[in-house]
Amino acid sequence: MNNDQRPFAAETIYYGYRPTDIGLAAIAISRRGVTAVLLGTDRHDLRRKLVDALSGADLVENDLSIAATLDAVARYVGH
Repeated sequence: MNNDQRPFAAETIYYGYRPTDIGLAAIAISRRGVTAVLLGTDRHDLRRKLVDALSGADLVENDLSIAATLDAVARYVGH
């Protein structure tokens, strides 16, 4: 697979989790903005799906530095 097929290769993407009215949300954010919002019930399963969806990216869990965005997305998803 080349970089054209992995648009997030070598990019750092921060992610975190927030509960919503429709399930647990895994939210990923890059320097370009929100890159993924996945819903489920299990953090490990959601993390695996993030790895698959954002192939090649350096995923860093960091709820604190992106808390405002995580909260905003969770509010939006819940409506």
